[in-house]
Amino acid sequence: METSIIEVSLEVKEEIIIEEVKEDIIEDPERDYTYMEMLQMITSKKPVVIEEKKVSLPPPNVQKTGTRKTSWFNFATIAKKLNRTTEHMMQYVTAELATECSLDGNKQLVIKGRFLPKQIESILTQYILAYVKCGVCKKMETTLIKDQVTRLTFMECTLCEAKRSVANIQAGFHATSKTDRKNEKAKL
Repeated sequence: METSIIEVSLEVKEEIIIEEVKEDIIEDPERDYTYMEMLQMITSKKPVVIEEKKVSLPPPNVQKTGTRKTSWFNFATIAKKLNRTTEHMMQYVTAELATECSLDGNKQLVIKGRFLPKQIESILTQYILAYVKCGVCKKMETTLIKDQVTRLTFMECTLCEAKRSVANIQAGFHATSKTDRKNEKAKL
């Protein structure tokens, strides 16, 4: 039985904007301009869109491994295209799926449990909206910076230099075995 992978590419249209900048906005600083003249000077400086550039991600390549595990084969590739560490993305996936995840030697994410590609794509989209996409210019060229003083994590856009705080990822699910529970009771 083969599982079909739903191909969904996440695309963000990026616009390259060239603005005409003149050194002197007002030609004669001593002259009193009317409102309409000043409005005309400002509106003549509109940015011009000259090209649209698409940034696309490959769809998550997810397949069942055995009876109880799911493997995400291109996990490291997607993390690299998003400019995020595999550890940060793995932490998010672990918390959202409420299960355990691990990286194997080939940088594939092995998820404990059976998940459909559609579920993984949904989680990837949520991750991009929360931790990658700039809220101001809607571009995906951002970096995560952790402030050592306040211990807050900030997402900073490299294009428009907007900065906002993002929520820390809460500790993911950790299954406890019967022996772990017995050891906890013995400590009390």
